[in-house]
This record gives sequence, C-alpha cells and structure tokens, in this order.
Amino acid sequence: MTVWEYVTLFILPAAGAFFGSYLKKKGENLATHEDIDKLVTQVSAVTVATKQIEAKITRASRVYERQLDILGKLYRLFFEAQVLFQRMTATGRLAGEKTPEEYQPLVTAAMKAAYEGFLDGRLFIPLSLVQLCEDFFTAASQGELKFAIFSLYPIAGRERADLWDAAAKIAHQQLPNILRQIDDTARGIIHD
Repeated sequence: MTVWEYVTLFILPAAGAFFGSYLKKKGENLATHEDIDKLVTQVSAVTVATKQIEAKITRASRVYERQLDILGKLYRLFFEAQVLFQRMTATGRLAGEKTPEEYQPLVTAAMKAAYEGFLDGRLFIPLSLVQLCEDFFTAASQGELKFAIFSLYPIAGRERADLWDAAAKIAHQQLPNILRQIDDTARGIIHD
C-alpha cells in the first residue's frame, strides 16, 4: 500500500471524522453560547421591567398614602370650619357661649386653615374632589359675606333678617350637603 493510499484510506477519513466532530462540537458550543446570550438579554430585560414595575408600585403607594393623609386633614378642617360657622349662625345660644360676632374671626381663621390645607394637597386629589372643595369655599365665602353685611352695616327689618337667614341656610344646609359629597367622593378614592 502506498502512502497515498494509506492516507486516503485511513488518515483522511479519520481526519474528516475528527474535524467533523470538532466542527460539530464547536457549532454546538457556539449555539449554546448564543442561547445563553439570548437568555441573559431576556433576564436583563425582565429584571429592568420588574424594577420599573416595583418603582411604579412604590410611587403609587406613596401617593396613595399622601392622598389618605391629605383627605383626612382636609375633612377635619372642613368639618371644624362648618361647625364654627353653624355656631356663629345658630339661633339659640348656651349660657356663656360666644356671640355670633365673636365666632366670626374663628370662622375666618378656620376657613383660611382649610384653604391652605386644600392648596397644599390639591395636586394629590382628583379633579372631582377639587371641584367639591372649591364649591365648599365658594359657599362658605358667600355665607361669611352675608354675615359680615348683617353684622357690620346698620340694616334693619326684613333685609337684615334675610341676610341672617341666607348665612344660616348656607351654614346649616348647603355646607353640610357639600361636605357629605366630599365625604362620599373621598371614601370612593380611599376604598377603590
């Protein structure tokens, strides 16, 4: 057997088998490496998405907690202002109770505190609730104006009684109705 026949019969097939096996293994390793790279890319994308979702949940949780705090404070401030306004315009007085004129600066201070609380939290509450709060302040301002005219200007007779009745109606009917709507809307926000 000649060298060339020996090479053709034994060495070339062995080398072909070796290189074929080598190339096959190399291809498998390359495919595995590409698969691992794809998995790493996918895991990285999932990790980034998970962190973004966690950040949104954390932010939403903080905003919700802030809303709860604001709504609680606003309701308390509105309720205190309403009670003072109702006492100012009440027809009966307890012994030693303040006069309507003594209640007036307390009502003004309570309304101012409520408005400042509202401005501090306005961006955290939905527009429907913002509108109700503005309705509360508008009605209270109208009532305070009617009471101020009643107490400051020398008006007599029916016109004076009408001013008192209008202020009392706002204090005892309109404000409680608006505050009830604020309460219902706030509960919807809290329990949704």
